[in-house]
Amino acid sequence: MGVPTDPADYISALQQGLWFEALVVTDVDRQRVQQYREESQRREFRQPAGTLSGYLTSLQMCAQIRAIDEDDLERVVQLLAKTNQFNLTTRRHVAADVRRFSEAAGTVGLTLRLTDRFGDYGLISVVIGVPLPNTSVPTLRLDTWLMSCRAIGRTVEEYLLNHVMQAARQLNYEVVVGEFIPTAKNGLVADFYTRVGFRPLTSADDRVKLYSVELSSFTPLQSFVTPEA
Repeated sequence: MGVPTDPADYISALQQGLWFEALVVTDVDRQRVQQYREESQRREFRQPAGTLSGYLTSLQMCAQIRAIDEDDLERVVQLLAKTNQFNLTTRRHVAADVRRFSEAAGTVGLTLRLTDRFGDYGLISVVIGVPLPNTSVPTLRLDTWLMSCRAIGRTVEEYLLNHVMQAARQLNYEVVVGEFIPTAKNGLVADFYTRVGFRPLTSADDRVKLYSVELSSFTPLQSFVTPEA
């Protein structure tokens, strides 16, 4: 469509072109303004809170972790498409991929929702782990791990990792392998796996950095997040 000659027709032309229409508008999109206000309150509260541990305790964070399901699929795919900073592999799986993973035996597919004293973060983190074939012991490969940047540094990732390990044990895995694919934007989590106790592995693919931990040696990590009542 060309630009109308009469300026009075510009608005109509824009509406017909649908260039500014979102493909999917989730509840999270509608709540974004309120979430910005809540985050501003958290930052203001941080100043007089004293130590970091005191601040994190005072936030009164509560999490709900559950398996990826159809109700959450739209939000999961949205996060997969747009999350960059805390995204260990930046694999942009579509809905069909997530369904396939979720239906496969041995998959660990989890979402995390978070609230605190200031409000509701919503669904902010996704982990997808799949069986690693051709290994001497049952091994879970963490294909995808992402989290909204709003929760970085608040021990939410430690809380979720503890649950990933618990799920892996329930499925009789003995080893968990994490993957990190560096990008221009995810340097913030370049040391994530070593920081939480994984050891580096040699990788056949130079683009993918590998880390592993034996479930028998993993000690649950400290977190200031508690289960939702």
